[in-house]
Amino acid sequence: MFAHSDIARIRLIEEFDLEPARVRVIPHGDLAVTLGSPIPRAEARATLGLPEGKFALMFGTVEPYKGQEEVIAWWKKVRPIATLAIVGNPVSPGYQSEIAAAIGDAQNIRAEFGWLPDDRLKLWLSAADVAVFNYRQIFTSGAACLARSWGLPLLIPARLDTIALDEPSSFVQRFEDFENDFGARLDDALGIAPDFAAAAAWRAACSWDTVARLTADGYRAALADRKS
Repeated sequence: MFAHSDIARIRLIEEFDLEPARVRVIPHGDLAVTLGSPIPRAEARATLGLPEGKFALMFGTVEPYKGQEEVIAWWKKVRPIATLAIVGNPVSPGYQSEIAAAIGDAQNIRAEFGWLPDDRLKLWLSAADVAVFNYRQIFTSGAACLARSWGLPLLIPARLDTIALDEPSSFVQRFEDFENDFGARLDDALGIAPDFAAAAAWRAACSWDTVARLTADGYRAALADRKS
């Protein structure tokens, strides 16, 4: 069996009473590889029609387990210095209506609903100052790994400990909850400039060459064990 992090490996072993030697860790592959380098921020924001100021980004399929409602409620109540942008394809027309209603007439929240092709995603990643994730429960996150590959500071709940992001890192800010420390962690993330070059070591560690090699090694070991 393969897991995407050391803690995920431990959870699998414990949950299914697996032999530890049969569970290997392979990092989540680098999803930035198809996007190329970031677009200059001013150019990306001009293309998207964004005003000046800080932007926090939630991207990917818009669906309930990602906890957008909680983030929207906090943004409307606290009114931080950053504008929140929610971009991606809603899981259903009904849920799109729910999220649109939750945003209402808030001036500090923008939404772009619809399929997010690579060129559009690249624009948003290049324009953002920070990425926000609020999964209620998840084993791993391709989107969080992509933000990490992009050198984009990100906020993610501390409870999601199976998501490996090469921590400790100033680019990864873990928060406990919205009542106590989310605002402070947002300020910390906004104080760090996105830096694609700074994520080079992360991208190398989760390159597809690395993933392919580790996967092949795992299958070879499994075949050798079967023959023995």
